[in-house]
Amino acid sequence: MPVFISIVARTTSFIDLQRRAVESMFDDPVRYVVVNNEHGDSRFAITDHCRKAGIVVHEVPGPCPSNPSESHAHALNWSWRNLVDDVAIFADLDIFPVRRIRMASLFGGKPMAGVPQTRGPFIYPWPGLLPVNIRELPSSENMNFSPVPGRDTGGLIADYLMQHDLGFRTMSLALEPDAVRRSEEHTSELQSRQYLVC
Repeated sequence: MPVFISIVARTTSFIDLQRRAVESMFDDPVRYVVVNNEHGDSRFAITDHCRKAGIVVHEVPGPCPSNPSESHAHALNWSWRNLVDDVAIFADLDIFPVRRIRMASLFGGKPMAGVPQTRGPFIYPWPGLLPVNIRELPSSENMNFSPVPGRDTGGLIADYLMQHDLGFRTMSLALEPDAVRRSEEHTSELQSRQYLVC
C-alpha cells in the first residue's frame, strides 16, 4: 500500500489537518505516517500527539545535523531506508492535497514526480513534495536526499537521475486564496513554504 510520509519538526499544528486531507483526497488507500524529525523539546509532544490520535509515528534516530537542510535530508534518507518498499509520497507538514488524486495518474509513466527545483545547471524534484515509485527505480538503494554545495535538500537526486538517465513528472503547487498572508504568519514557526497542493 502506498505510504504518505509527513516529515514533521517543531510543531503538531497541521498533523491532524494533513491526515484528514490525505485520507479524503486520495482515491487509493494510502497509509499516513509521521516521521518525527524533532530532536529538541518538541520531540515528545509530536510523538505523544500522534499516538493519542492513532497516527503511526517514527522518531528519526540521532544525532541530528544542526543545519536545517541536512536535518531534513537525514529524515528523508532514514525514511527511504526504513519505510519505503513500494510507492511513497514524501511531504512537508504544510503540504495538503486539495483535489482528488489517483495513484495511476500521479506519475505519468515516470518513477517520480515533483516540483522542479533549479540550482545552477541542475534540475531536481523538490523533496517537500515528492512521490516516488521505488519499483520503477534502478539501484534504489543509491537514492540520497542529501544537499551538496550549491544545491539544497535533495540535491543529490539530480546526480541519481542523470546517472540512470531518468526524468520526473513535473508537478506544480497552487496557492489557495489567502495562502500568501497565512504563509507570512507561519513561515517563522515552520520555516517551510505554506502551499496547498493541487
